[in-house]
Amino acid sequence: MSRMTLLERHERLEAVLAAVVSGSDADQRLAAMLADPAMDAYGRIKVTEALGKVGPGPAGSAALRSEFADAAGSLAGASRATKFWYRDLICASVWALATRDGPAATDVYLAAIRSANATVRDYGMTFLAVSGDDRAWDEVITRLRDGLQRKINPGGLRWRETCRAVEYLARHAARGSDRADRLIGLVRGRWRNLGDADLIARWWPGIGPGGPPPGAIDLAGWHTPDLWWR
Repeated sequence: MSRMTLLERHERLEAVLAAVVSGSDADQRLAAMLADPAMDAYGRIKVTEALGKVGPGPAGSAALRSEFADAAGSLAGASRATKFWYRDLICASVWALATRDGPAATDVYLAAIRSANATVRDYGMTFLAVSGDDRAWDEVITRLRDGLQRKINPGGLRWRETCRAVEYLARHAARGSDRADRLIGLVRGRWRNLGDADLIARWWPGIGPGGPPPGAIDLAGWHTPDLWWR
C-alpha cells in the first residue's frame, strides 16, 4: 500500500477536524490532539484554529496557553526554514484565546507585545486593544510614549501598533480620571509625531492640541474598536 502524500494527510486532518468540531466534546478532543508530540507544525496550527471556533473550556484554553508558550520559547532559536511555523502558531494561539477567553487572556496578549517578532507584536496589540482588560495599561502607555519620541509614518506595523495602543488606553481611561489626563497629555505633547493625526482626531474628537480640558473628553465613549474577528 502506498504512503499518503502530504496533501492527502492534510485533507484527512481537515476531515477529522470538521467532525471533531461538531461534537459536544470538541474542546477536550482538540486539546488531546495538541498533546500529541508527533503532530507536525501545520497540524498544530489547524487544531489551534479549530479551538478558536468552539466554545470555551478549561482543557482547550490550557492547551492553547501551553502551545503559545512552547512556540514562543522556540521562535528565538528557530532556523529561517522553521521560524515562520512558530510565528504562525503563536499568532493562531493568540487569536484562538481571544475568541474563547477575551479579557482573561490579557496576560497572553501582553506576552505577545513583548516579542521580538513584529508580526507577533502586531497580533498581541490588536487583541489587547479590542479585548484586553486594564492590567497592561501602565506598560502600554510607556510603550506609546517611547514610540512617539520620533515621527511615525502612516501605514505599516508601527503606525497600526500606535493606533491600537491609543485604542486600548482610551478604552480603559474613564472621563476625568488620571489615566485620561495622562493619555491626552501624551497625545497632545507628541501630536506632530503622529503620522495621521487627522485619524486620531476623528476617532477621539478634542484629544488634540487646543481641545477642551481633559475632563470634558469621553475617550472610552467616542471610539470602540470593532470585534472584527467574531
